[in-house]
Amino acid sequence: MKEFKKYGVHYLFLLIILSFGLTSFLAVSKDHDLQFRVAVLTVAAYTGWGFVHHLLKGDLYLKVVVEYVLVAALVIVLLWTVLLRT
Repeated sequence: MKEFKKYGVHYLFLLIILSFGLTSFLAVSKDHDLQFRVAVLTVAAYTGWGFVHHLLKGDLYLKVVVEYVLVAALVIVLLWTVLLRT
């Protein structure tokens, strides 16, 4: 809870990124190619947010960068498989 109070603005910005991404993703549900592009942009914004957040906290280490990149890659591969392979 202490971290949330200190970095609440960061988490609010993350909530805005993810909410906008989800809303946009659902709004273009008939176009899978566009959905995939929205998802990639959302994942990129999430990854960028993570880098900046940890940089400002002072704990941006290689391990953190690798974690964000791997999560982003996993999400993109899963969405590519589901959206563009059908």
